[in-house]
Amino acid sequence: YSYKLANKDSVIYLAAGTFGVSTVNVADPLNPVIKQENRAIAPAKNFHIMGSYLFTAVSEEGINITKIIEPEHPDIRQTFFVPGFAQAVCTSADSNFLFIACGEVGFTIFDISDFQDGYNIYPVVGWIDTPGFAEDVTIHPDLPIAFLACGTGGLVVVDYSDTSNVRMVSSYATGGYANEVVYKENKVYITTELRGLQIFDVSNLYSPVRIGTVETKYAKSVALDNKYVYIADESEGLIIISIP
Repeated sequence: YSYKLANKDSVIYLAAGTFGVSTVNVADPLNPVIKQENRAIAPAKNFHIMGSYLFTAVSEEGINITKIIEPEHPDIRQTFFVPGFAQAVCTSADSNFLFIACGEVGFTIFDISDFQDGYNIYPVVGWIDTPGFAEDVTIHPDLPIAFLACGTGGLVVVDYSDTSNVRMVSSYATGGYANEVVYKENKVYITTELRGLQIFDVSNLYSPVRIGTVETKYAKSVALDNKYVYIADESEGLIIISIP
């Protein structure tokens, strides 16, 4: 069961649950070639790429760090435990912090400023117990703000300016099960399964306003480019809409 993909250059990394991570060469899009199947990185749930490193959220196993300079020969550096079940991961713009959506435990921050090529032991510097089950996390590009999709807890907005005192600044009950979240230009796009894709204006971080809904049967995932929103729906397949 494939959960998520990430791409770097002409290589796709596919998170395939208990089957680990598959590396697919798509230099020729009409003839994709599986170059590597690494079952040691499992159960693979979600990805984040930072430079030459692939961070994989591997649920109860924590976070895996792999160097991917040679995609056909990924160099596993380590897998380290995190509180709860790691569902999604991303890094800060300055690469000093690792942010993790940790399921029932909530939101956790690790200090990776002394990265040491992926081999170091990284300390936990921040944590907050969010409502619901933290499924996904993304960050504001300019402010110390994280947005989380928290299952039945809906959309959660967190301020991590003081990592020793991470605080929730707002939340919004989406009604459906919040699965995945994307931020772009003061708007948050969040999939909520039976309640479709919901769009929020977060220009006021303390008071998100829902400004739109795309009704789908079972919205699971979302991605954006400059013109369109792409929704992966478990029942309806791929849905594409213009950015409002």
